[in-house]
Amino acid sequence: MIGATLFGYSITAPVLSVLVALAAVLLGRRRAALRHRMVAVGLGMLVVLPAVAPWMPRPVRWQPPTPWRLTAGPNPGQSVPDGVDETAHGRRGADGAGSHRVSPVRRAAPSATAPRQPVFLPSGAGRAPEELDRGSILLAWLLALAGSGIALAGARQLAATIHLRRLVRSASPSPQLDREVETLRRESGLGRPVRVVISDDVAVPITWGFRRPGIALPGSAPEWPARERRVVLLHELAHVRRGDALALAVSRLAQVLYWWNPLVWWLAGVARRDAEVASDALVVSGGVRAASYARELLAVVRRASGRPAVAGVAAWGAAPGLAERIEALHESRQPGLVTRRATWVTLVATATLAGCLGALQPSPAAGGPADGARDPGAPILPSLVEALADRSADVRRSAANALRGAEEAAAREALRQRLDDPDPHVRRAVEIALGLREPAGVGEGFRPIRWTPPVPEPGEVERLLETLVTGSEEERRAAVDRLGNLRPAAAVPGLVAALEDSSAAVRMRAASALANLGDPRVAAAVLPLLRDPDEDVRQRAASTLGNLGDPVAVSGLMAVAADPDEHVRQAVAGALGQLGDRRATLPLIELLADPDEHVRRTAAGALGDLGDPGARSALAAASRDPDPHVRRSAVESLGELRAAGAGG
Repeated sequence: MIGATLFGYSITAPVLSVLVALAAVLLGRRRAALRHRMVAVGLGMLVVLPAVAPWMPRPVRWQPPTPWRLTAGPNPGQSVPDGVDETAHGRRGADGAGSHRVSPVRRAAPSATAPRQPVFLPSGAGRAPEELDRGSILLAWLLALAGSGIALAGARQLAATIHLRRLVRSASPSPQLDREVETLRRESGLGRPVRVVISDDVAVPITWGFRRPGIALPGSAPEWPARERRVVLLHELAHVRRGDALALAVSRLAQVLYWWNPLVWWLAGVARRDAEVASDALVVSGGVRAASYARELLAVVRRASGRPAVAGVAAWGAAPGLAERIEALHESRQPGLVTRRATWVTLVATATLAGCLGALQPSPAAGGPADGARDPGAPILPSLVEALADRSADVRRSAANALRGAEEAAAREALRQRLDDPDPHVRRAVEIALGLREPAGVGEGFRPIRWTPPVPEPGEVERLLETLVTGSEEERRAAVDRLGNLRPAAAVPGLVAALEDSSAAVRMRAASALANLGDPRVAAAVLPLLRDPDEDVRQRAASTLGNLGDPVAVSGLMAVAADPDEHVRQAVAGALGQLGDRRATLPLIELLADPDEHVRRTAAGALGDLGDPGARSALAAASRDPDPHVRRSAVESLGELRAAGAGG
C-alpha cells in the first residue's frame, strides 16, 4: 500500500499535472469559467490520487526505480547470538511446532517482541545499512526532502488561515452593508446567506468560506459611492455563487502536497486568475456595463495600492493579470458560470484520466518474489541451504526438515555446520535430517477424534428454516449458527437463500454453515459473495470456497486476488492452495509481492500445496523475505516441492 501511494505521488500525479496543464493551455482565457472548473477538478484529483492509489485496479505494470520497504535488523545471514531465538510467537497462526498453515480469518494485532531499530532497505535485499547503494541513499534523502517541504508549505498555509480568522474576528459588522448584500443576494438568485464585515486591516474586498461564506470590505466601504459599492458586492457574490472559495482551498492544498512541482503552482495561478475573470463576466452578464465595471475595478485597485492582500482568499484585483481581466470584459462570449452538465463532463473526464493513469502499477523490484515466474528452472537446494543460516530459528528448523534425508554433499555439510545451533529445536531437526536421531512417532493407539454433529429435536430444523424467513436479524443469526452445527442436508436450500440476506452478519454465517455441510454443489451460490460490499463477508466466502473444494471456484477466486482488503486477499490465497489447481500459480506468485506479510505468508504456503515446479524461483526469492514467517512458509513449500521431485 505504501509503495502504491509513493508511486501515485511521485509518478502518476506529475503526469496528470502535465495533462491538465496542456488542457488548460488548449482551452485558453476565452473559456475562463470552464478552464477554472477543469483546473480545480484536476488539482483535486492530484490531492486525492495518492490516497486512492492503493485501491485502484492495476492491469498495467511498470518497472520503477528500486522501491523501499521498512524492515528491521539483524539481517539475513547474520549469526544468532547464544540464547536468542526469533520465533513466530505472538503472531496469529504461529504454533512453535513448525506448521505454516494459517486459517485465513481476521487476525488480532501481533504481540510486541524485543524492540529493534528499523532501517530502510531496498526491496529484495538483505544487506546492512552500510551496504546500501548510492541510489538508495539518494532516494531516502529525496523522501526526507519531500516531507520537509510539505511541512514547511503546510505551516505557511496554516499561518495564512490563522491570520484570516483573526482578521475576521476583529472585524466589525455593518447593518447598512448587510441590507445591501441581502438585496443583491436575492436579485442574483443566491440561496445561501452571506455575512459582511468591515475592517481597516483589509486592503481590498475579499471573500472566504464555502459552507458559511463571508465578505470583508475595507473600513471606508460605507463611504464609497453607491454604484461602486454595488459593483464590488456583486463581484464578491459572484465568487460565492461559483464556489471559488472551495476551489481556492483545493489549489492551496495541492500546492502544499506538490510544492516541488512548478506545474501545480502554475495551475493554481491560472485558477486564481480565471476565478476573477469568470466572476467579472458573471457581473457583466447581470446587466452592468463593461466600461463602467472596468472603471470601478481600477478605482478599487488604486485605493488599495501599496497595501498587502490577505492570502488564501478570493480578493478583488489581488490576483495578477489586471489588464487581462479588463480586456476580457469586452469579450461578448465570456461566460461567467459553468452549466451543471459541463461540470459533470469535466469531473468524469478528469476522473477517467486519473483512473487510466492509476492503472499503472510498479512491478516488483528485480530479484523480488514475482520474478520467479520468469525463471521456473531455479534449483531448490541452494535456497534451502541458505535458509539454514537464517536469523529466525523457525526458518532454520523448517529448512532442516526440508533437507531431511538429503544426499547432496553441499546439503549435508551445511547441516553439519548447524549441529551446534543455539536453538535446541533446530539442533534436533538437523540431527534427524542427518540420520543421527530417529523422528518421534505418533503411537499405534492414536486415533484422530471426529466431531459428531448433535441430533436435532423433532421439528427443530423446520422451525429454524422458518426463522430464516420471518425472524429478526438476531434470530436469523442464531438460526444460521444452529443449522451450521446440526448440519442437516435439508437446510441447504434455506442457507443458500440466506446468502442474500440484508444483514452482512447473516450472510457471513450462512457461508460458514454451508462450509460445515461440505456440499461442493453450493459453491456456485457462494461465488457472488466474493464481490460483497462487506469485507468480512468476502473473506468468509473465500474461506468457504476453499473448504468446499469445488474447482468451479478457482476462476472466481483468481479474479478477486487483488481485493482492497488484506484479510480477503489472505483468505483467497489460502483457498486457492486448498483447491490445488495449478492455474492459480501465477496469481499466488503475484501475492508474494503483497505489502501485507500475512498475505505473502499464506501465498507461499499455498504454492507449496499446489506443487507447481514453476513456483520454485518465486519461492526461492520469498525465502529471503524481510518477514521471518514468510521465509519459513517459503522454505517449507520449497521442501514440499523438493520431496515431490520438482527439482533440487
